[in-house]
Amino acid sequence: MQQQNLLLRAPVTIEEDLHQSQTAGEAMSASPDLAATMDLLHDMKHLAETTLDHTTKDTLKELANALDQLSETNAKLQNYIDQIARDRAWVSRKRNDINEDTINMTAGTAVIRNDDRQRKAKECIEDGRKMVETVNNQIEARMKQREEDIEELKKEQDLCREEFQALHLLLKKEKETLRGELKASEMLQGDMRKGKV
Repeated sequence: MQQQNLLLRAPVTIEEDLHQSQTAGEAMSASPDLAATMDLLHDMKHLAETTLDHTTKDTLKELANALDQLSETNAKLQNYIDQIARDRAWVSRKRNDINEDTINMTAGTAVIRNDDRQRKAKECIEDGRKMVETVNNQIEARMKQREEDIEELKKEQDLCREEFQALHLLLKKEKETLRGELKASEMLQGDMRKGKV
């Protein structure tokens, strides 16, 4: 009975099948404020030539690596979401095809008088139901694996974001330190020009 309900239910539209994937994509589309970081790096450009120490250079390198890793993780995540959308669309087409074949076979069985032909028609219908069940099981297994992969990528993405934010804050602190050192250096140069030192 459960198989029959599965087979003869109203065809599922691609839009409905894709809804879950689209929702997941929207939930994970938020990214760190990259523009603010790029402004920060640009603001430090004039300091880098004379005052940047090894610690700050290492921090900038780590920040660049974190940005690359975050971008790579987002790309992997989007690939999985796109694959799920394609899988769901494929299942929707298969369901529609199988439902149509089953309706045609059921209508044909009603007018067949020959017992042997009726038996063969019923076997065809049963084979169609078994095929639906097999396809369903296969796609459910694939969906489960995709969801597990997405969960792992979410965790990896969260770690990348945490590392990115920590490096961003560290970069801000080092920027303030460099500004202070630059201001002190300018004041010292001014005093030297005035002969105070």
